[in-house]
Amino acid sequence: MYFYKPVDGKLFIGPVWDYDMAFGLYELKHDNKWKIKNSPWIDRLFDDRYFVDKLKERWVYLYTNRQKILDFIDSSAEELKYSQAKNHAIWQSTYKSEQISDYSKAVKDLKDFIVNRMEWLNVAIMDL
Repeated sequence: MYFYKPVDGKLFIGPVWDYDMAFGLYELKHDNKWKIKNSPWIDRLFDDRYFVDKLKERWVYLYTNRQKILDFIDSSAEELKYSQAKNHAIWQSTYKSEQISDYSKAVKDLKDFIVNRMEWLNVAIMDL
């Protein structure tokens, strides 16, 4: 996790990466636990009422528009259909424990993970 702060500016966390971990490639079965709250910096943010209120506000927007995420996955999957096949022919899978040989199954698994994760997060965030 990287932090940066421009002179006389706000503190930023980013850039965002590890989407493979965030979207369950390593642990599809673990869509029902906090993954970010293992850092003292992040844990401290959850003690701040202002932060939690802003998180909830943003979450309500994202959760309300969750179908747009699934639609984006479908359109991206269609766009990447042919190039992913060529990529897989050259590289197979970079993950020894998770051989991804069926593209449509991988897309379905991603969407299922996101649906389950968002349902869990909805309860977890609103209970903060």
